[in-house]
Amino acid sequence: GFPPGEIETKGEVVILTESASTLENLFQYVYPRRHPDIELLPFLELSNLAEAAEKYEVFGVITICKTRIKHFVADHPGDIFNYAYKHGYNDILSMAAPLLLDLQFSSFAQSFPAELMNPWVSNYLLVTENNGPAQHSPSYTPSVNATTANLANQTARNK
Repeated sequence: GFPPGEIETKGEVVILTESASTLENLFQYVYPRRHPDIELLPFLELSNLAEAAEKYEVFGVITICKTRIKHFVADHPGDIFNYAYKHGYNDILSMAAPLLLDLQFSSFAQSFPAELMNPWVSNYLLVTENNGPAQHSPSYTPSVNATTANLANQTARNK
């Protein structure tokens, strides 16, 4: 977060890496006025807002972003899985994980942190052995539910 206003900065300038639109979205939730409707934000803007809220520890915005981002899991499972992994949100990991089991290994390896390789491979093998290839859609068969929970737990332990 930012230091309180009474702390002397000695003229130090802080360079912010977020875009102006992301910061504007974030500031709209900090100003003492009615907040904008987060449901109107497209996924990319919501994702950028969620990361900025995490970075600057704007906890109220973190909470609403976590709630809203779950609605995009079907369309953006990889991005949301990375977000959930990075910030330790096991409930969101569990939502995105089964959607990633359809990825080819090379796609997974290029898109996700190396520490996720072992849990993903072991869970991919478990699901394909139990259900056969391409039969582990998010319809959540019992073995997929168990495997998804296992992947989320292994992922959380790897952090």
